[in-house]
Amino acid sequence: MKKGIAVNLGAWRGRKTIVLARKYNLVIAVEPVRENYEVLINTIVEKGLNNVIPVFAAISNKSGLGKIYLAKKSQGNSLYFKRRFTSSTTTRSVLTL
Repeated sequence: MKKGIAVNLGAWRGRKTIVLARKYNLVIAVEPVRENYEVLINTIVEKGLNNVIPVFAAISNKSGLGKIYLAKKSQGNSLYFKRRFTSSTTTRSVLTL
């Protein structure tokens, strides 16, 4: 029996979103990187996940615009710089919960 709401922050390409959608009535999947978000949308459609709301944004303690530092791989991006990141960045809307 499904119940409750789950929030998947940094949903990446939807692997965890699929699992959460089977367990919860509603899943909010947040992904700030365009390439990953597009794959996430395709995953939602292909799997028929009607209880998932995708959100194209980042989450932090302050809302506004934020710079996303991109990791060398397609996952592990962050609003906070770490040595493993490339010099590539993208600007994204930042929301608070």
